[in-house]
Amino acid sequence: MAWLDRDDHGKDAGLAYVGPKLRKTYEWRVERAAKADAAGIAARHKQIEDIGAILPMLAEAGVPIIAGTDAGFLNSFNYPGFGLHDEIALFVEKGLTPAQALASATRAGPAWFGWLDRYGAIKAGMAADLVLLTQNPLEDIAATRAIDTVVMRGRVHDRAALDKLLADTRAKVAAWDAAAPN
Repeated sequence: MAWLDRDDHGKDAGLAYVGPKLRKTYEWRVERAAKADAAGIAARHKQIEDIGAILPMLAEAGVPIIAGTDAGFLNSFNYPGFGLHDEIALFVEKGLTPAQALASATRAGPAWFGWLDRYGAIKAGMAADLVLLTQNPLEDIAATRAIDTVVMRGRVHDRAALDKLLADTRAKVAAWDAAAPN
């Protein structure tokens, strides 16, 4: 929303996965943001830049950085699934290392809740939740999007299965859109 003056999000890939009722909840925030004057827009931009500027300082000071997109009805254009990739890429853009950004999305949450005995590592006795990539995110954080396989609750979802889940969701949302009153 901070950059709505530059991007209306009309071409966001994530929209294909968000039903009309959830998109409807975006309207009042979009309308409010669209009414902002130049000073209000500049203030939104500055707030994001200021937060981004202190992110590496917080990490260096040992403050836990936990990725969490808050995707859903209270955050317009922050799409479930897509948003986490966007967030950790932004963390790297603002100065975290790829390793720090990845840890914010994999180990920091379980560490905060005292669950590192169950999550946050690959070893016997741990939860079998993994994302296998075809590229190295330590070299380029965008590689987190190069997903080959997901293992969730011990169940393997290969690329074909993941593509089918995405296609089924797009089809369901398209059907909801077609049935929604204008």
